[in-house]
Amino acid sequence: MRQSWETFSARFAELDWHSDDMRALEREAVPASTDRIDFERLDRPIDGLRFPSSDGFQEFLRSHITGDVARRSDATHSADLGAFLALLGVYGQLSIVSASGRLRGDTGWWHGFCSSIASGPPPDRLEELVALARAGVVRFLGADTWVRADEGVFLAGSPSVPSHVVRATGLIEARLPVHALAHTADPLLRSLSAAGEVRDVNGMVLVDPSDSRIVDATGTPHARRFAVGPYTTNKAYAAFARPNTNAPNFRQSDEVARAILRFLAAAAADGADDESVA
Repeated sequence: MRQSWETFSARFAELDWHSDDMRALEREAVPASTDRIDFERLDRPIDGLRFPSSDGFQEFLRSHITGDVARRSDATHSADLGAFLALLGVYGQLSIVSASGRLRGDTGWWHGFCSSIASGPPPDRLEELVALARAGVVRFLGADTWVRADEGVFLAGSPSVPSHVVRATGLIEARLPVHALAHTADPLLRSLSAAGEVRDVNGMVLVDPSDSRIVDATGTPHARRFAVGPYTTNKAYAAFARPNTNAPNFRQSDEVARAILRFLAAAAADGADDESVA
């Protein structure tokens, strides 16, 4: 970096995110383009790119993965590890703030973005993937992949390689569904939603951020109903449970367990009081 952090951060804070002046400041302070963080490109590295052939796209993506593994394994780029750890730290706090209801708008994008930067397979898995791709066992379709059934077969393609369409007799869908409480097929959630016993926030089940009790349509946490997991507003993923970090999902599990034990203790005490009165 060609400037002191104090000088850069003060100027950076004054500029509009998408302004030419900010891009100029970044170029001046960080001469190597590969060392500048482009959040949009990190989030969607293939977006807008077009390739005349599938082979050309395969070569591009293999090189992209190989370059990423090499950079992440190089101590020269230790600042990347700093960004990685910073995102992990912020992730846990943002989940808490989001669950509190104090943030406006859809915050669901944050998990996907954080996962693409600070999560994912270890280097050896990526190297294995590249090896399979070079051997022709795996072939990539591209960004914004589309799939449709057509007369007994499946067709698939991508805007990344407009001329290439794959035909297959089998399809395995392995993506997680989008959070959509209003369209859930789960009978328990559907009945609770119809009765106003759960509240929908951006497709997720609203829970009390302190102990994950389910919040009803009136904003009241239920005394003995709890919900945990990625489809709640207090989601904490085990994937981010790194050693010696007091991971959010461990803290959440402890909070829920303590709340349940307190509830059971109070219920037992009430029962004992009733018996003594009787």
